[in-house]
Amino acid sequence: MPSTNSTCFLTQKISTCSEKHVFNPYKMELSDEQWTEFESLAGSGFTICKLAIYFNIDPEALFEDYLDSNSATRHHYNRGILVAEVKRDLELNKAADLGNVTALKSLDSRRHNRQMEDFKERLLSGS
Repeated sequence: MPSTNSTCFLTQKISTCSEKHVFNPYKMELSDEQWTEFESLAGSGFTICKLAIYFNIDPEALFEDYLDSNSATRHHYNRGILVAEVKRDLELNKAADLGNVTALKSLDSRRHNRQMEDFKERLLSGS
């Protein structure tokens, strides 16, 4: 029986799902259209817990699936975030190419932050 009160932890974001909902314990598979929507919402900053409520899935079950690095949930959630970041960077590139100094500074800052994140990942993975 799925829990109706769940706490989801996701990369330093804490989101408490205290709303009373009846979740469909058997609905873990999403259609292609739903995965596309899932990715878009993930890119907008919604947590796994909020997405679970939106798609009427038990938050604990969806979060457990997300913890599996090979799961569709992990893939689509991370892809949604990446696609949103790439779209923002492409728009910044266009603005910077037109001479927008603020866009250029923002793009440089984003590149620097991404390089630092990549460096930290390499250090942690030992490669």
